[in-house]
Amino acid sequence: MKRIIVKSLNRAGDKALGIHEEGMKKINRMQKMQFKLMGYSYSVISKNPFEVELLIKNPKYADNPLFMDLIIGEVQTAMTRSGAEEKDYKIQIS
Repeated sequence: MKRIIVKSLNRAGDKALGIHEEGMKKINRMQKMQFKLMGYSYSVISKNPFEVELLIKNPKYADNPLFMDLIIGEVQTAMTRSGAEEKDYKIQIS
C-alpha cells in the first residue's frame, strides 16, 4: 500500500487543492465505484493547512515504480492546472 499526501504550503496551494476537492465531489457514482474497485481511496485529511490523501491499496499498482511516477506527474499537472506552482504544495509518499 502506498500513501500519497499533498499538503498546501500557502494560499495558492489551498486554492488549487480546493479546486481539486470540488472536482472530486462532482464525479458520478460509477466513477467512484471504479475508483474504489481499483484499490484507490481519496480523503481530505485537514483544511488548515489543506491536506489530501490518496491511498493506493492494490499492490499491482503500489509496487510499480513507473506507475507511481505517473501518479506523481498527474498530481503535479493537476496542481499546475489549478494555478499552483511547486513552491505552493508538498507531496509526501510513504
